Amino acid sequence: MARAILPRMPRGLLALVAVAACGAPAASAPAKAPPALSPAAIQPPPEDVVVPDAAAPVDWATARHGTDDEALALWAQLGLTGANFEQRVADIPEAPATLREAMAKALLRSGNFACPVETTSTCGPAEIDRERLDYQLREIPDDATLDDPCMRRVIALWAIDQLDDDDLSGELAADMIALAGLPWPEVELPRAAMYRITDPAVRLNMVAAAKQAGNDVVADELVAGLDLDALRQLALDHHVDGAVTAIGAGPLTLDVFERAVVDPALRSQTRVDAIRELASWAFELEPSDPDRARVIAALDAARAGVDCVAAGAADVALVDVGAMRPLAAPRPRDAEVIRWLCMNAAAPLADPTAPWRALAGPAGVVIRRITHDPYALDVLRQEHPDVPDADGDGLPDLPREELDPDGDGDPARWTEVERVTAGDFGDVVAGYLDELTRAVTSCDGTTCTVAGAHVTWRLLFGKPRAGKPVLVELVRTETHPDC
Repeated sequence: MARAILPRMPRGLLALVAVAACGAPAASAPAKAPPALSPAAIQPPPEDVVVPDAAAPVDWATARHGTDDEALALWAQLGLTGANFEQRVADIPEAPATLREAMAKALLRSGNFACPVETTSTCGPAEIDRERLDYQLREIPDDATLDDPCMRRVIALWAIDQLDDDDLSGELAADMIALAGLPWPEVELPRAAMYRITDPAVRLNMVAAAKQAGNDVVADELVAGLDLDALRQLALDHHVDGAVTAIGAGPLTLDVFERAVVDPALRSQTRVDAIRELASWAFELEPSDPDRARVIAALDAARAGVDCVAAGAADVALVDVGAMRPLAAPRPRDAEVIRWLCMNAAAPLADPTAPWRALAGPAGVVIRRITHDPYALDVLRQEHPDVPDADGDGLPDLPREELDPDGDGDPARWTEVERVTAGDFGDVVAGYLDELTRAVTSCDGTTCTVAGAHVTWRLLFGKPRAGKPVLVELVRTETHPDC
């Protein structure tokens, strides 16, 4: 027999129980009071101890769920909050089987799963900071209700698991497509939906919806398993990068690649990959093959396109397949020089500094480095706490050469100037080569931005010599925004 576990009683109370059980006289010494509990004994439970939630206010035995309205009414009765929803949803009975199924379908059909995004960013111009943003979905507050989309998206993951593949691909197809169309950084919910879809047409529409929502991460992932016809449609009609890279160049896909190498809706890297795929296939074709002529024409079009990175890749490809000579030096027009530098950035040069060295004139090149850092003012104050501020400008009254070394009137900005000989220019460029290579792929006139950094480079050209451009000054500006 199992041994019963009884609550421990105070010693005096146990004595009374024993006496009464033996039939002893009632008169006896009074029992001692139980000892007082120590402060440690009345502390609240540790944070990692889960306190059971009160029962959900639903009588499941009589719950009606035959329609979406009835199922949604049950969701409302659950009284879900950010603090209790996980337990209460898990406690929804598994029987009858139609209960969870009905509640799952009703929830998925009612939508509202786009959780707001929180961003943490370095501050500064949006065009510079775009790649430095840290995106994350908003956390679910404890007082959230069922109207909170961040809580609803988590419950939607549960709902998908309650349904079979036929229902998801059939009567809930439109709702699965809507889930796939949630904007980035939502990836978990579209993935969960896509992995359960068996109908190719629904899968294709889900990929298209993700691309339309700008969620390239999801769109590129979800092309996996689609057949060639679906990939062609996604590449040609919906500009899905992942569809282009998932297929190889050949007679059945040549039209896809002819479009892809100049498609502005694709990412630059996708265009470059398509160019290289075409060039690789061209080596397998006979000179008289009509498809080879189409490949050469497509590469020519890419070389003339607006994307200078893709143009550089196409130039390399055309040289490799024997269709043209290497890239010639540009005429002395600023825009042509910038494009030429960008195209060379994509070329596998033995000496990547060679194009830059070719621009240096006999007098060399001036390198001007400008740095703007508002925090430098705070550093000055911290380093000289005892120096007075008699003029009230918020800065310690230091000698001018210490407060503003370059004398430009702005202590938060300083400039360094160096003249580099033509012979040494290549070595200087080598120290900045990665930055310059990234900069020349994103230029507005002769001012080029380094993506992902608060740095710009400006190229100043002088009078041409013998019909060739001459670079006289490189200006590097680095900005530390005042956040």
